[in-house]
Amino acid sequence: MKNLFIFFLLLIVTACSRSENIVEDTPDKPTPTETPGTIDNISGEWRLVKVETFNGHIDFSNENIIYNFQQNDVLKVNGAINPSLQNGEYNYEYKIDYLNASPTSTDPKIPIVKISNLIYAVVYYPTSGTLVLDRSYVDSGTYFLKRK
Repeated sequence: MKNLFIFFLLLIVTACSRSENIVEDTPDKPTPTETPGTIDNISGEWRLVKVETFNGHIDFSNENIIYNFQQNDVLKVNGAINPSLQNGEYNYEYKIDYLNASPTSTDPKIPIVKISNLIYAVVYYPTSGTLVLDRSYVDSGTYFLKRK
């Protein structure tokens, strides 16, 4: 009986340690060690490759969902699949500003993009060429885009 208990204990410990070491290898996601950089201008065509939500993630790397940030502050979305923005045109504004509508004296100004009154934090990873539009601060999605 004692040997059976030890066997099951080792089995549980081994199973738990394996699951903790699993690392998702997604080529379209920045590596955990990649340092965010800056991007002065997000205009141009970007391909949506992934959306992360509190329920998990959706891989769009095999799809052709295009976010075209135009110089005239119009975003055109083509090939949309939920939970992406729907196909169509949206006004957008890219700037350095507060993420919070009522900032405190300690809140930093960060790169943001406002798309049809929705504010996304913007993070750019130059090594992988990934633009991240993040609304996770309001339990919404985080969008990963690659320059087309």
